Amino acid sequence: MKIIWTAYPRHFTPSKKLMVGSLCFLLSLVLVTSLFVLMTQHRQEFTQSPQAPANTALSSPSNSQNFVKVCGLSLCLNGKAWYLYGASANGATTDANARMDMAVQGHLNTVRLTDWLHDNAYDESQWRLVDLMIAAAQARGLHILVDLSTYAGIVKQLNGGNLYTYDWGPFLNFVLNRVNTVSGIRYADDPTIALFAFQGEVAPLNTPSNTLGITTQQVNDFFKRTAAEFKAIDKNHLLEPGGLYQLGWNSGVDYKTIFGIPDIDVCAVHAPAPQGGHGNDALLASQYCQHIGKPWIWEEFSQPQGIGDQNRANWFQTVYNSAKQWKATGASFWNLGPGTGSDNNDAGPQTPLTWQTVIKNAPIATPAHTLPTWGTPLAQDIFRRANQAYWGIASDGQIWSGGANSSNVFSIVDNTGQLANGSNSYGAVLGPTATNAQVLFSGSISNFNNTNIGAVLRWTDDNNWYKAYIDGANLVIQKKVNGSTTILKNTAFAAQPGIFYTLRFSVAGSALSAKVWQIGTSEPSNSMVTATDNALQSGYCGLHILVQNGAMAQIAAFTAIAQ
Repeated sequence: MKIIWTAYPRHFTPSKKLMVGSLCFLLSLVLVTSLFVLMTQHRQEFTQSPQAPANTALSSPSNSQNFVKVCGLSLCLNGKAWYLYGASANGATTDANARMDMAVQGHLNTVRLTDWLHDNAYDESQWRLVDLMIAAAQARGLHILVDLSTYAGIVKQLNGGNLYTYDWGPFLNFVLNRVNTVSGIRYADDPTIALFAFQGEVAPLNTPSNTLGITTQQVNDFFKRTAAEFKAIDKNHLLEPGGLYQLGWNSGVDYKTIFGIPDIDVCAVHAPAPQGGHGNDALLASQYCQHIGKPWIWEEFSQPQGIGDQNRANWFQTVYNSAKQWKATGASFWNLGPGTGSDNNDAGPQTPLTWQTVIKNAPIATPAHTLPTWGTPLAQDIFRRANQAYWGIASDGQIWSGGANSSNVFSIVDNTGQLANGSNSYGAVLGPTATNAQVLFSGSISNFNNTNIGAVLRWTDDNNWYKAYIDGANLVIQKKVNGSTTILKNTAFAAQPGIFYTLRFSVAGSALSAKVWQIGTSEPSNSMVTATDNALQSGYCGLHILVQNGAMAQIAAFTAIAQ
């Protein structure tokens, strides 16, 4: 900027001239500084926290006993060993409940949130979706891994492509001091969040593609600096760097230094299954992190659906086996979702063989249906027990009755209740009798060739009950009184064999209602079919399933509530 000097009037003394000159210089300096600040503010419009001043730790009450902690080479929760068993959720979704319901059905205990930011790091609409995801997980007893690598793309735009020389402090301050708009809990004080992660998959530096000249020292300094900034605000949560990869060659990524940073609590790796000489990244992470006394998690593994469901299921099994063999304290696949396609990496009920592999490898302590806060719990079973004949003792300590403990059609297989090799209708009831009650269960059946799967209320014996079921074409409410069956009401519902559905059946007085939805989709807000009948007044809650023609039924979870 030009500074224009003018001639002074003759009556100015040297001292006055000096004073005026100094004043002009100061005014010019102020103008230049102001312009610089304005330019800087414009450049940083997406990097300054709109909530709290930088380096500020707001206080709110928290119970440190409820947070996931490190216990030696393991993770622990409430003083007990805890295994992170999860999947990634790519992008914050408006259908948070459906995504978390899918996690519950898969017997996961953690969902990794990633890739929800685009151009604006402080986009309130996106952060409200994250709030919903965290609150939906909390309501189901799940945990969240918050992956902040979603910020990296924005940083690259702001910093000429090099995200490792940029200060993440203001962004961390915003995230950790954010108050969830659903739960009202500050992120740094929320035990639903198990861990935070920074920037995984650091690209190899010793390659021609590193045109920016990013150095190993810059990467190491980034993780050390950013971890320290995180811990200065949040001392409740565990921190991991994000899953690193390509560890087995001179890539320029110094994973040992990164994993060894004192403020990094947990090591994490993204790696394929150990087949055909691959998978060394997971083994190297295991060996080094055990050596330095830190737990490690297999944060991400994936394969597209195009390799075939059976091959994919086998591949998942190999990862789960290797994670246990190499003493991982967690494993998480990419990606949890309902998508389909040869290049799609989603896993869910739509990929039944892979999904069953996910379910059967889950640790015992994962939740299934979370009991509602209203009503009186009558019974609950999540079928997490060893393979056995019959259904035996439910997870709530009560004993199944009806045919569940007398007919050899019933068994426990791979952490699901199973009915197979049958040729008739079979009933199973659990808990005490009730007048007004509700049953919620998740299950599937392998074919709908003159078969059905459903719940019963006010069951007194095989000849007296109300039932709601799906048969592949309809959702039906039926009654059986003194051995005579009557369809009370039905509505069209096209169910697919081998897909898990959740069915909710309710009776209150003479009013019966039911609805059903595929796992991973939203529960309908209203009942899909209703009926009125007063023939039966009270009885047991349970399941009633017609299996024949080679059909096999699987039950993932069962809950009964008195209402």
